[in-house]
Amino acid sequence: MTPAARAYDLLEQQIEQHPDAPFYGVLGFSEGCSVASSLMLRRATRGKAPIFNFAIFFCAISAFQFDTPGAILADNCRKRINVPTLHAVGARDPALLSSLALYNLCNQDLAVLYDHGKGHTIPWVPTTEQFANRIRECIRRAQHGL
Repeated sequence: MTPAARAYDLLEQQIEQHPDAPFYGVLGFSEGCSVASSLMLRRATRGKAPIFNFAIFFCAISAFQFDTPGAILADNCRKRINVPTLHAVGARDPALLSSLALYNLCNQDLAVLYDHGKGHTIPWVPTTEQFANRIRECIRRAQHGL
């Protein structure tokens, strides 16, 4: 078992020991997206229920494999992240292709892609209000099971 797999086992144990803990959704930036999406896909592959009802990914680094080095791509993974997701990407982000790879690992009926047109950053003025509305919509879809 790789160190990453052991770490995720411990993380899952903690989450499962606290089923009433406030894990309603997850928000990640860059490598944080990789951690969250890897956990979500790992659980899906194992037939476990999602631990988050929605996910918001800013300038994502895609999910990674646990047994071999490298990113998980939609072409080599049958499972998808099956909760509402919002993907903030920047057209000038050097990690844009990685963000798109993660977007493709999500259920396309539940995934929203938002290009803020900048680099590897969180959306800010003048797109702040537009993006805040997308976040609210993602949470609303999670609350209503859409």
